[in-house]
Amino acid sequence: MNIDAIVRLVLMVGIPAFMMWREYKKMAEEERNDVKTTFTSKRFISTIGFCLDQFLK
Repeated sequence: MNIDAIVRLVLMVGIPAFMMWREYKKMAEEERNDVKTTFTSKRFISTIGFCLDQFLK
């Protein structure tokens, strides 16, 4: 794996993930619970799975 690919991966995945984590930490406890409920729902997981399936084909 070359350096360009590693830098691109960090920029495209790492920075948005860090920003999402930072915003999650700023949320109130009730909002955090709503996010947990949404991200673990069957509907959300199946939608993400479908999108990834179509993207990776």
